[in-house]
Amino acid sequence: MRRLAKAGVRLISITQELGDDPAQVIMRQVIALFDAYQSKENAKHVLRAMKENARQGFYNGAPVPLGYTVVEVEKRGARIKKRLAVDSVEAETVALMFRLYRYGDDVSGPLGVKAITCHLNERGYRARSGARFGVATVHGILTNRVCVGEWVLNRRCSRTLTEKPKAEQIPITVPAIIALSEFEAVQATLKAHNPRTTPAGPGRDRARSCSPDWRPAAAL
Repeated sequence: MRRLAKAGVRLISITQELGDDPAQVIMRQVIALFDAYQSKENAKHVLRAMKENARQGFYNGAPVPLGYTVVEVEKRGARIKKRLAVDSVEAETVALMFRLYRYGDDVSGPLGVKAITCHLNERGYRARSGARFGVATVHGILTNRVCVGEWVLNRRCSRTLTEKPKAEQIPITVPAIIALSEFEAVQATLKAHNPRTTPAGPGRDRARSCSPDWRPAAAL
């Protein structure tokens, strides 16, 4: 309100009509304090309910990862409880990404993240929104532990994005798409080829062209 006042803007409330004399200004500040308190209390109760819902393995409404869909499992009064289930079509795309990263396609060895992105887009694979895959999206899928059945609620602070203590995190069991051994092998390779920790070797994750004229090096 002070910032608005400095800009010459007057705030008018329909539900809390107050004047501009000192007593009304104080009353407005008191009301604002109670509103802020009520907001924090509501947030606390909502988070508590979400944690309990997660402990029971139910879906809380977060964005659904690629490879999964939401299914209704039971009804409690007016509330419908939902869980994540594997989407067979999207799950095959996720499995393909891991397979390409570890073993490659029929014409090359293991592909890097950029090459996988091109491979998918060239063959008509699309994200759930219908958009083409991006490098960051593919990397995010390859490093998301939800695909091995590990989903966590309350992992990070919504304001600072810093990870919360493990005691505050709520693990949710979901169906796995990728075997844990396969996932860990991919993480080890990603870490080994991270340019921040290891200089990129010649030829690794080569900048494969997205052009239809692209051919593997052995065929040139």
